[in-house]
Amino acid sequence: MCIRDSDDMADFSQNYGSNEFGVGAEARILPKTWGFLRYHYGMKDYNSYFAGTTSANDSDSKWHRVNAGLSWDPGAKLSGEVNVGYQFKKYDNSFTSTGTKREDRNTWIAETSVTYSPFTTTSLTLNIARAVRDTAADTNEYFDDTGIGISLKQGIFTKFTLNAGVNYSKNEYNLPVGNARTDDNYQANIGLDYEIQPWLGVGIGYDYRKKNSNDSSFDFTDNRFMASVKIVY
Repeated sequence: MCIRDSDDMADFSQNYGSNEFGVGAEARILPKTWGFLRYHYGMKDYNSYFAGTTSANDSDSKWHRVNAGLSWDPGAKLSGEVNVGYQFKKYDNSFTSTGTKREDRNTWIAETSVTYSPFTTTSLTLNIARAVRDTAADTNEYFDDTGIGISLKQGIFTKFTLNAGVNYSKNEYNLPVGNARTDDNYQANIGLDYEIQPWLGVGIGYDYRKKNSNDSSFDFTDNRFMASVKIVY
């Protein structure tokens, strides 16, 4: 007989496979700037279940999304892309194993990452992301995940590289009804890498993470100090 605690059950019901297919068109609007329009169709299939959940009542879903934006040629001072869109998500099964109804979710999304390199040794990157994420196969719970981050990569002399960044994301859950869970996530990091040889490097770093939730059982603070060795072959 196998007995699982609540954390094991949650982990066991979060295994899934995901596929997405798409088409797009783009046109040059400036010498190094392109405009684009893309359409994607995707599907998510959970492959492990617990406590009465089956393929007839799990959180499998399909979605359509349309994205538009701007992209820049690699090597230009400005590179990457501004990418925003809208997603239409529908669940294959309207009810969970306990008879709770699932809500289809239509909302805006984003996958923006833009890097500005004023000098060959300096790059600043802005990331903006928004997506809808399910929590498990056996529930009707999901959350909107919206985040923004800025990172810096700075070469120092010829052998050192400074890496630093700050990120913030907000997770807005649909449950509990009337007092939905909301998480504020904070992250900051700094590190210094040293290139001993083109194929060998070492580094040190610090990473800080904090979650503030209106459900205090999910709060945490994490501090990590790291040392690394990089070998390229």
